[in-house]
Formats: sequence, C-alpha cells, structure tokens
Amino acid sequence: MKYLNKIYSSLFCFIIVTFLYSCNDEDNYDIYGSTVNKIFLTNSTVLGNFQIQHSYLGSTGKPINIDVSVSSTQRVSEDVYVQLSIDNSYIEQYNLQHGTTYTTVPEELILFENNQLKIPANSKESESDAKVSIQEKDFSKLREDAYLIPIVIESISENIPVSEERKIMYSIITTMVDLNNIDAEATPESANVTFIEDRSAWTGEWNPTPNSITGNYTYLLDSNENTSTWTGGGKYYSFSNNTSSNISLIMDLNKEYEIAGIYLNGVQTGMKIFVSTDKTEWTEMGTVNKFSNNILFYVPFNARYVRCEFQAKRGIFGGYSCSAKLLEFKCYVKNN
Repeated sequence: MKYLNKIYSSLFCFIIVTFLYSCNDEDNYDIYGSTVNKIFLTNSTVLGNFQIQHSYLGSTGKPINIDVSVSSTQRVSEDVYVQLSIDNSYIEQYNLQHGTTYTTVPEELILFENNQLKIPANSKESESDAKVSIQEKDFSKLREDAYLIPIVIESISENIPVSEERKIMYSIITTMVDLNNIDAEATPESANVTFIEDRSAWTGEWNPTPNSITGNYTYLLDSNENTSTWTGGGKYYSFSNNTSSNISLIMDLNKEYEIAGIYLNGVQTGMKIFVSTDKTEWTEMGTVNKFSNNILFYVPFNARYVRCEFQAKRGIFGGYSCSAKLLEFKCYVKNN
C-alpha cells in the first residue's frame, strides 16, 4: 500500500510540474506543435465579412477597417520586422478550394497603412497593427457580387520561418442591390411635390393588350375621379386578362420630366413601377407593397414613359387572372 501511495504521489508531482512547465511563456512552442520559433498572423484565417448595399440613395455599409497584427511562437532575441502585403494571386486558389467566385478589389480603392510591423526584442507580439481600409465614398465602385482581400506575410527581417498555416488571412466583401425607390411612408407634403399640370399631350397603351378593356386611357387624364359608376356619372379605364401574363399600362408624357412619383387611383399592391426615356431601356422603381394612390420616389428620375405592371394572380380554384379598375393617372415633380 505504501508503495502504491509513493507511485501516486510521484505521478501527481509529475503532472503538476508538467502543467507549470507548459504554462511558462519562455517555452510556449509553435501553435501547431513545432519547437521551432515561427512568425504568424495573429488574426484568424478570415477576418471581417463586410456587406455593401447599393440603392438609389447611394452605397452604404459598415466601415471597412481591418486591423492586422503578427506574433512569434517564442520571444525574439532582437527586433524583427515583418512586411505584409496584399497578394491577389491567392484569390483563384481560394475560389478553387471553396467553390466560390470572389474577385479582386481594385488596388486604388485599398488604403494599406503601417504594413511593416515590428516585434520588439524579448517580445512575441507586434507593437502595432497594420490597417487595411476602404473609404465609404468608394463603396459605389464595388459593383461585383463579392470580393476577397488576401493579406499575407511577404518577408521577415531575421532568419525566422513563417508559419505556413497562418501566413495568410482573408477579408470578404459582399454586395447587394436594393432596387426599391418607392418611399412607402412619404406623403406629397413630406416629399414636397406637386402635380404636373398640363397632361393634354399625354397618351397611354397596354402591353401586351389584354383580352378585355373597358373605357379609354383618356379617362385617366380627365380629372374625373367619381367612382359611382352605377349612377352613370363616373368614368373608368379597366382591363382583364384570363392568363398568367402580367399586363403593363404604359403612359407617354410626350416629353421628359424629372419625375418624383406618380398618382394612380386604382393602384394595386404587388404592382411594379418602371420609368424610361426611350421606351426601350426601363429602370425599375420598385414594387407597391402598401396600398396608397400616391407612389412617391426616394430619388427623382428623368423619364418620358411610366410603366405600371400589374401582376397576374392565381385564383382560389386554379387558373390565373390579371385585372384592375383605374380612374386617374398623374405624375409628381418636386416643388421649385
């Protein structure tokens, strides 16, 4: 029994000594188990996942500021200088390994400050950080879906090897586009807009032509918004289509205006709004998600043509239909 107690006591002392030995900074070896001193990037392999949103109001996102430091697995005996760089040759390799399609950030957009770091003698960490950043004013120039910034250890002043596993880190930037230019909360008063008064030269058409039309587009321009059609006093312009086709009403304003929104008595939620200067290239303003005859834009657009696209809907008992009853169409411009 005494013999066993001695064995247990010796084993306990060995464990304690081993633990204290392993906690000694002087003998904290390579992060991957090597006893050779190595230089590595302190940061994780992927540092920062930034997102930029492009909209008609501009390009926004959280500030892109990346701090990068370096370390050594053991204390260095003299000052060591570590040169960092951005090496875009690693992007293709990363894409192949991860099945991604990241692209290169244009060099002129990246600000790389303090890219030579110093690990002072008798230390294991750089005394400062390198800083990689992109200014917010340049966010609008990043139009691809996703970007990758590979930051690597380029060289070391002393004969100390670099850790192959921790010599490179990546920062990811993704972008998204918000095509919504419809301010659902705005009112004509808050948006400071007024109607275009002269509509005498305006015309309208359907595309494609629905299989049933009641009235004429001129009813949309006659300033008559009387909905009591059963009394015979009201006029309206309606259509219906018993197919899955979306139907567009295209209004020609006869000349270009800086349009700040439209007024449509008979608007439907789910309706999409487009504008164009030539009736060939269309710019989407957004989808109407809140019922209101006033559809106001965040940002005014120059346009001669306005297209209101009505969405075909599936019926309860199957089949599709697209229809609407419209009474008046106007356009807003900003007050002078």
